[in-house]
Amino acid sequence: MSGHTPDELNSLRLLRHDIKGCLNSVMLSIEVLSEDLEPEEAVDFLDGLIRATDKLVVLLDQLPYDS
Repeated sequence: MSGHTPDELNSLRLLRHDIKGCLNSVMLSIEVLSEDLEPEEAVDFLDGLIRATDKLVVLLDQLPYDS
């Protein structure tokens, strides 16, 4: 990570934190969906899973990488 300014490092830390939050949401939704749920409850967790994965894709696109 050499060559990065403190602001860039802070932005990268925040981005990693947000990615971890999305992954935790995905894992929680998967864990809950393995339970015996009423259909309405399952739909709520599936919606949350979709939102978390959509956000995760956006966040991953923001990661800096060398091409």
